[in-house]
Amino acid sequence: MSSESSSTDATEIAGIDPMPGGRRRIDHVLDEGFLVDLGSVALADVRSRRHEAEQEEADLSYVRRLLQGRIDIVRAELSRRTGDQRGSLVDQLAGILADGPPGEPHGMGRHNTTEPSRVAEHRRSVEQLVSDVGVSDVVNRTDEELAD
Repeated sequence: MSSESSSTDATEIAGIDPMPGGRRRIDHVLDEGFLVDLGSVALADVRSRRHEAEQEEADLSYVRRLLQGRIDIVRAELSRRTGDQRGSLVDQLAGILADGPPGEPHGMGRHNTTEPSRVAEHRRSVEQLVSDVGVSDVVNRTDEELAD
């Protein structure tokens, strides 16, 4: 499987590829008209649009974190194979999935209190991406397969 095709499949399965004129929230938020005439819109409508955009941001961030955890597991397995890490992948799992030490600030510089919506739906999308034994069984994949 080429990385180009797996990337395309991932965005389609996760449902995050925006479609002009689509019916999903991401399609609406990313539509060119979402911010048109914002200065003349009622304050309640501006707040509603902001909430909609924040909710979409929270949902996309949640999916990204789920996928990043899977990527971190693959990287740890590659590192273990090269001798950089000792022990089993399972023994290292808590450290692999933990946030790193505090460092340079990242993100948008604000605390987002919006919780992701449709958590079960997003989790199913990610599970669908990694449900193939070839993707989820990193210990039995070759280095080349993991690098893809």
